[in-house]
Order: sequence, then structure tokens, then C-alpha cells
Amino acid sequence: MEIKILEYFLAIAQEKSISAAARKLHVTQPTLSRQLKVLEEDLGTELFVRNNHELVITPAGQLYQKRSEQIIYLIEQTNKDVRTLNAHNLIGTISIGCTQTNIADFMADVISRFHSKFPSVKIDVYDLSVDDIKMYLDQRVLDVGFIMRPAEIEKYA
Repeated sequence: MEIKILEYFLAIAQEKSISAAARKLHVTQPTLSRQLKVLEEDLGTELFVRNNHELVITPAGQLYQKRSEQIIYLIEQTNKDVRTLNAHNLIGTISIGCTQTNIADFMADVISRFHSKFPSVKIDVYDLSVDDIKMYLDQRVLDVGFIMRPAEIEKYA
């Protein structure tokens, strides 16, 4: 699948209209309609329900939207990291999820020391629930997760 299809889908989801999305993307409305139809046929489900003059996203469409956003973010981040690659430096982004706990001082110290050694590495810290941390680790959206209660962690070790 081409990334352009994901971008088309996301524009339709944002605009809630094929014609508005076509204007935004500078493509023709029939082209966009055809691409959406092919996508829905490939997936075997409707991503939108046509309601008067507006498209309403279905539950399957909502899932597809969320995952498409993640895919595009990862592609953009990867492209950015590759463009700025320096053979003598570690670069990239580390995504960390943690719960609201007393870990803030620990995190600040670790991040500060890491950043002083690897200034080209960006660190994103997200305040999440334990369940979200586990889900995002499973989906490889997070690189590291910190939680403060007993949990089954064998598959993450």
C-alpha cells in the first residue's frame, strides 16, 4: 500500500467530505472517490457511512484512522532521523510512557544525564495509564514504559 492512500483517507476523515478533501489535496473528486472505494473493497468493510452531505466515520474507520496516523508519524520520524543521521552521534527519538508517580525526579535525572551524552536524541515522555503503556509497548509505539504496581513484565524484558 502506498502512503498516499493513507493520506487520502486521513484527509477525508478530517474534512468529512470527499470534495473538501479533494480540494485540500489538490486532486479531483472522482480520483479520491475511486481510491476510497478501492480501499474499502480491499478491507472488505465500509470506513465511512454516507449521511446527507457528510461522511460519518465507522468504528472500522476510526481504527484505520488511528493506525494510519501512527504509520504516517513513524514514516515522517524515520525520514527525519535518516536525514539528520550523523555517523559519530546517536540520533533519533525515544518514546517513554509512565504513570503519574513519584518517578518524576528519577526520570528528570536519567533524561538529563542521557541528553548530555547524546544531545541529538529527542526524548518524548507521555503520562499514560498502565493499560495504555502496555498496549503501546505491544504496538511498539513506546520504547520504554515505567509503571509502579506489580505487573506481568516477562514479555517486555
